[in-house]
Amino acid sequence: MRRALTIAASVAMMLAAGEPVMVQAQTLQVQQIKPKFQPKVQPRIQNPNRPPNNMVLIKPSQALIIAQRLVPNSKGINVQLLPGGNYAVTLKRKNEVRRLIIDGETGEPR
Repeated sequence: MRRALTIAASVAMMLAAGEPVMVQAQTLQVQQIKPKFQPKVQPRIQNPNRPPNNMVLIKPSQALIIAQRLVPNSKGINVQLLPGGNYAVTLKRKNEVRRLIIDGETGEPR
């Protein structure tokens, strides 16, 4: 209330003095600050040996079953997904250890 009276009194004095009325308006000035240093962002390049995300792979258990069919009476030791989308299956039969590569898409041995 007091502020409004003060503003009205100052406007009345300016009009009486013959000066143009200047309305005080609070204006927000938006300053865009440009960064001085812009880091160069490198695009991510997909590893060519890595399978695309939309590729449907067989399950590791399926790769193990396929490999055990190729080497009868064997026991599965390890199944590992390789970067190219294939599976490396390690099998043991008696005193012999074999490693087979199974295609991750089709399930065919390589």
